[in-house]
Amino acid sequence: MSSTARLSSLLKHVACTPRPSENQFAYARKCNMPTAMILRTFVAFVATFPTDRGEDDSPAGKELADFVAAKLRNAGVDVHGPEEREGWAWDITANVNGTPIDTIVGFVDDMDSASPRQWLITNDSPMGLWSRMFGSRDRWNKRESALRRYCETLHATLTSDPRFSHILWYDNETFDKPRDEPSSSP
Repeated sequence: MSSTARLSSLLKHVACTPRPSENQFAYARKCNMPTAMILRTFVAFVATFPTDRGEDDSPAGKELADFVAAKLRNAGVDVHGPEEREGWAWDITANVNGTPIDTIVGFVDDMDSASPRQWLITNDSPMGLWSRMFGSRDRWNKRESALRRYCETLHATLTSDPRFSHILWYDNETFDKPRDEPSSSP
């Protein structure tokens, strides 16, 4: 490989390294990736699970969070929880191939939106500022791969159960913003 080709390859790598200030769509466009490759990690849907607070005043969604955690466990994901999240939702912590994933299951009751959203599940694998700025592409790819596997497992769970409908996936960067583009899959 010539020195010009090596330099060109290095510059492309640097240019296509995600920056903390850019969302996935900007990153995809910059690196000539199709936006279909974008990973959407928020899922909203309608489901027939109890929507009332628990007798102990715990938030709605315990049965749904238990269901999600059990299905993820059955799929081989290392899952802990659900645990109550400050009185308004349920936390599930998971680990996929050494990558920690945080999930929040909450009742949002937004049935008046264009696509009804009764429940919302958010999934994230936070990276510290240092890792985002100076981490390797391999680390970024490992995180994306783990999140994709996790969200696809969750998607298969939701779509295979008749209690779920109006399932739409959202990019966490654009959720509920004017340029929001939901999808029927993660």
